[in-house]
Amino acid sequence: MLTDALGALREIADLEVLDGDRAGAYRIGEQRARAAIRPRTHEAAAAALRAGAAAGLAVVPYGGGTAQALGHPPNRIDVVLSLEHLRGIHAYDPRDLTLSVEAGTTLAELSEALARSGQHLPVDAPLPARSTIGGLLATGHSGWRTALYSRPRDLLIGLHVALADGSRSFSGGMVVKNVTGYDLGKLHAGALGTLGIILRANFKVFPLAPARRCVCAPLPEGTLPAFLSRLDALVLRPSAAVVSCGWSDVLAEEQGDGGRIAIALEGALGEIDRATRELRSALGAAGIPSATVADGPRADAALARLNDLWRAEIGGRSAAYRVRIDDGEPSELAARLEALAHREGLASDWAVDLLEGTLLARCTGASSHALRSALPAWDAALREVATDARILHAPEALRRELPVWGGEPSALARMREIKRAYDPAGALNPGRYVGKI
Repeated sequence: MLTDALGALREIADLEVLDGDRAGAYRIGEQRARAAIRPRTHEAAAAALRAGAAAGLAVVPYGGGTAQALGHPPNRIDVVLSLEHLRGIHAYDPRDLTLSVEAGTTLAELSEALARSGQHLPVDAPLPARSTIGGLLATGHSGWRTALYSRPRDLLIGLHVALADGSRSFSGGMVVKNVTGYDLGKLHAGALGTLGIILRANFKVFPLAPARRCVCAPLPEGTLPAFLSRLDALVLRPSAAVVSCGWSDVLAEEQGDGGRIAIALEGALGEIDRATRELRSALGAAGIPSATVADGPRADAALARLNDLWRAEIGGRSAAYRVRIDDGEPSELAARLEALAHREGLASDWAVDLLEGTLLARCTGASSHALRSALPAWDAALREVATDARILHAPEALRRELPVWGGEPSALARMREIKRAYDPAGALNPGRYVGKI
């Protein structure tokens, strides 16, 4: 079946078809693709899906490959559809602060292009030289600056999508306020490519702050609660505030007995200088004696290292979870999860978004076998205190067994109806999403 289908796909204009070792370079978790297609136009992408549907192929979309271990392993992989040829800015008006960008464009490429006009799209992801706009939207990832700038889907004003039957869907446009009623395009944000494949996205963009600063400090044990009581009193709201413990493979900043804290500030230089004085005073009053200050590119580098935590895997022997903190002091939950990990013989790293109330926790085993043996018990203990915990990455065998997406949502039946409406044959990324949709 696949051989015949590849023959039909090779007849489509502007579509590159790969098989053998060239296709095997595309990894979906621990699986390698047997075939891959790379459209150069939206029309080719839609035609490929139409041909795939006729042949009964299962298609897995592929951006930069940084989040292919997210979700359940696919039920089946016939063809990977790579978006690497669909890249670049389609339309951009700096005066209107609007942008239309191809889905295969990396965040690094986009940031560099917008910076030339003194603007930016304030979205963050790990490994920005590989992470793509389409992948960012499809995974629903939100970085450490979400509290200030909102989620990527909230910045979205238009979307072009190829559907499973080869038709194309267009929603929104290039005007910030253009939607009356429900915006169907946003169904695809966070759907992991199970409803359609994002081809192009339109966003509102923002002026780039004239100055950027990151203040980092090691935390003596027990000082975080005292600092948190002063955080909301800062005149300039931080763009990010992260407490982390561990992560020696990613972070270079000094760590105290209570971890380390990083505060990102953006704005005019005078505002940032005043905020830094206030911040140093708040840190000192909380019993945190020293801090280091990084400006400009050094501040950007510090934030980039924090963003890389989301995909910091350790050779098949680590698993990472995203946990929502609804009540209580964040370091208390982190300490509880750390104790649970150590009880199961696992090393533990964690990071907390102080502005959004999100905890990132990673467990690491001495070997892949040790992780596979210990993680199910840790997962069960975790869900007694955080039922909605989601696995961000883990070895494939564990992702087949564990509740990757947390508890079953009340809207699961409606989600299945939407999947059947958009993809009745279940051809797009089958089995990856909530409820193995």
